[in-house]
Amino acid sequence: MIRNPMIWLLAPLALAACATPREACIRDAQSDLRSVTREIAETETVLARGYRVIRTRETELALTTCLRRTRDGETVGFPCQRPIVVTDETPIGIDYSEERARLARLRAAQARLVEDAELGIRQCRAQFPAEG
Repeated sequence: MIRNPMIWLLAPLALAACATPREACIRDAQSDLRSVTREIAETETVLARGYRVIRTRETELALTTCLRRTRDGETVGFPCQRPIVVTDETPIGIDYSEERARLARLRAAQARLVEDAELGIRQCRAQFPAEG
């Protein structure tokens, strides 16, 4: 298991670096549309469920057994504390009229962003001709 948190933070950047300039351009052109589409799906789920779930994450110390090798090569266990992340989910009631209005605003924004994304993709294709 990788213990360095910086590896996890840099992994998405490394994967993004593997994309061609054209792919990166298209991904960027669609980013706002993807965000709004995710929000629409979330709002539809909230309306169907009747409540919103608020997630909070906290780091706590858990008592566990750590292992260490002695100079003789023997493995010795000893009590220690390790940080663990605990996620708490709290249901919050919703106002249906507010959520429906939010959904209508998001769908209108999505319609505008589809046009913007299509324009951006055409510009990307013009700027970075097909590789191959």
